[in-house]
Amino acid sequence: MSEGELYLLSANVREIEIRRVIGNLDCPEELFEIAVDAGSRPLPVYWIHSKAATLPRHSTDPFDRMLTAFGT
Repeated sequence: MSEGELYLLSANVREIEIRRVIGNLDCPEELFEIAVDAGSRPLPVYWIHSKAATLPRHSTDPFDRMLTAFGT
C-alpha cells in the first residue's frame, strides 16, 4: 500500500450499504461506483486479522472488532 491510496474493507462496504438501505445513512446509492471511479481498491482480509478475537471487549460487533484489528 502506498500513502494517499484509498482502500475499502468489505466490512465497511457492507455496513455502509446496510445503513443506507434502512435509512440510517444519507449517501448516494452509487457511492461505491463513485469510489471505484476515484481509484479506490478493496482492502484484503488475511488470517492475521483474526487476532480481533483476542482484543479487549470494547465492542461485541464482529465487524467493529475486525476494523480495530486493522489498526493494530
